[in-house]
Amino acid sequence: MSLQLTIPDSVVNQLHLPAQNLQSELQKQLAIALYAKGMISFDAACDLADKSCWEFGHLVNAQEIGRAHV
Repeated sequence: MSLQLTIPDSVVNQLHLPAQNLQSELQKQLAIALYAKGMISFDAACDLADKSCWEFGHLVNAQEIGRAHV
């Protein structure tokens, strides 16, 4: 199953991201947020962020989010 999310232009315009990075950056930030809240596992977050677990681990460490809660 996949899900498509519509984000209003007013929100997209506030992101100040290049169009070519928009989807990947939003996926990465959503993965980090859901993982930090304990809503998804580390492996699921890696998949959502479209990163290797090693790469995602570095993103998580950079934001000082632990892995203990999964």
